[in-house]
Amino acid sequence: RLWGQAPGSSSTAMAATPDKKEAQQFLEFVKKHPHGASQGMLTAAGWEAERIAQIANWLCLQGRLQLMIGPDSKPSWKYRTAEEARKFADLAPEDVLVYQSIEKAGRRGIWTRDLKNQCNLQPHQIQKALKALEGRRLVKAVKSVQFKNRKVYMLFELEPDKEVSGGSWYRDGEFDEKLIESLRQHCEDMISSCGKATLSEIRQHLKTSGISKDDLPEEDIITVLRTLELEQKIVSFDDEGATIGDKIYQTTKWAQLEIYKEIPCASCPVFRDCTQGGGSRIGPENCEYYTKWLGLDRDVRQDDTAMQF
Repeated sequence: RLWGQAPGSSSTAMAATPDKKEAQQFLEFVKKHPHGASQGMLTAAGWEAERIAQIANWLCLQGRLQLMIGPDSKPSWKYRTAEEARKFADLAPEDVLVYQSIEKAGRRGIWTRDLKNQCNLQPHQIQKALKALEGRRLVKAVKSVQFKNRKVYMLFELEPDKEVSGGSWYRDGEFDEKLIESLRQHCEDMISSCGKATLSEIRQHLKTSGISKDDLPEEDIITVLRTLELEQKIVSFDDEGATIGDKIYQTTKWAQLEIYKEIPCASCPVFRDCTQGGGSRIGPENCEYYTKWLGLDRDVRQDDTAMQF
């Protein structure tokens, strides 16, 4: 039904063809307000109530405007492109009503029982409208991970909310265990082959590998890497040369080698001559580097300072 149209009255009478120049001006005004232009806004811009009804209703019939009724029962109109107009052409009033309810639901979607209550339509009318809207790729059905046997409907171009889709770890409402295990293996192999890798490098590697259809967000990759850390297959640490917030990841084997390289003995040129005990000239007891590495030199300095007092 058009704005101001009484039940049983003719749509044609309510939407007589206006002056095309005036209709274009009206359309351009509405276009400047993406969330909709209200009757009050149009009146303030100089349009008379009678002209608003005539032009708006005519443009609605052309599919170039969408009529929206607010909680206060006052109308507003939203702009549609020519392409959108073609998709909405010849839709039944019930189809438009269902579409508007689905649009309001956003990325969370809405299921058929709520559509029935909001639109005050019978189940067969809801199903007929959904079939028409899906056929024109205006809406789509998405399986909800929260309710296994329930589908929700949302606008075709929207990505489902994480609460609905389950995020990266779900496919068609089912937990994708194979994907997670494959990601874990790819991450471990990449880190092992490189010796070490940053989070950014790992993410880029996964993106180019094509292992996932989606571009995985950093938080999901961190979750995968964390499972490898808990199993002690890799370790992570901050690096001064890395991007802020980025981490360096290494396999446990490489990390152990890095720790070993820090021990003075690993690079000592007289390592083979070093002997413990027996009053040897070269040994751990009199090695200043070994003492410093263990922190014993600090303890000695602190004791000397205490004795001075």
